[in-house]
Amino acid sequence: MMGSVSEGARQVIEVCLGLKKDEKLTIITDRPTEKLAMALKESAERVTKRVDFFILEDFGKRPLQAVPKPVEESIKSSDASILLVQKIGNEVYTIRKPIRILGLKYGRHVNMPGVNKKVFETGLSVDYRKVWRFSKMVYRILRKSREIAVKSDSGTDIVLEISDKYRWVNSLGDMRKKGHQGTNLPGAEVFTYPSNVNGTFVVDVELGDYFSEKYGFLEKTPVYLEISDGVVTSVECENSVLKNELIKYMRADSNAGRIGEFAVGTNPFLREFIGVFLQDEKVPGVHIAIGNPYPEATGAPYTSRVHLDCITKNPTVLVDGRIIMDKGRFTLPKRY
Repeated sequence: MMGSVSEGARQVIEVCLGLKKDEKLTIITDRPTEKLAMALKESAERVTKRVDFFILEDFGKRPLQAVPKPVEESIKSSDASILLVQKIGNEVYTIRKPIRILGLKYGRHVNMPGVNKKVFETGLSVDYRKVWRFSKMVYRILRKSREIAVKSDSGTDIVLEISDKYRWVNSLGDMRKKGHQGTNLPGAEVFTYPSNVNGTFVVDVELGDYFSEKYGFLEKTPVYLEISDGVVTSVECENSVLKNELIKYMRADSNAGRIGEFAVGTNPFLREFIGVFLQDEKVPGVHIAIGNPYPEATGAPYTSRVHLDCITKNPTVLVDGRIIMDKGRFTLPKRY
């Protein structure tokens, strides 16, 4: 059931961020996303009058190469911040990451790159308290696991070894308290760094980073990744341009071809992929990521300057032999 932009904005402000009366909020947006950001502003102003609102284009031509000083100063004096912008150029390094670091240092932060109207109407217009309860149930199962197997009709067949040396992260979409885990909305997902991975992973939904916008859905030209001892050893795809670009991407540094993440999407209200990666990775299902394993969150023993998520369609997931997902649908009780 589709919601509305105003309901999505209300969920972000009142539920996920838990904004309180007299708290200060900084909203950073851009021209293409300004109308959606205004919905957030209007929702926030029903709670507090202390709202700063910035549009990146007011500070120069995009992509910007540094966080504008007024934005930086506003975040430093705020209890919470929201970044709602389109993905442009290298701003992941010059704008989005620095703002995320600032936001978490001085308060609570919500990160919403690439989010559009449909995301507000679907992935954000859900009961996040129910999402949190369901995600916590999945987290409790996964954090005790030692072996996870993932298979799909399209050819995915991998086995992951899970070590208690590395942490599971429950990225709920809950930003009510400073120091929260995860900043992205929509939520939610549960992820870790797998100590070993072997098998074939078929990317037949979409790839993350800039690949999502560039290549879209991959159902007609899936990517086949062969993985041995946690490293991608071969890439196959009928789209030779995409194949070569992926191979180059995985040579960005010495760890760029390693499997750095295994994740399960845990938003039970999402039923379909819409082409916005930040939401699509939260659909009940599985994705892995090549490159950076987020060591600050998982405790993984290395880092990388790239991170590429890969979604497979309708997976069946076995956790220590127990089926928790059958062809993309959770088999767990709906306790939410």
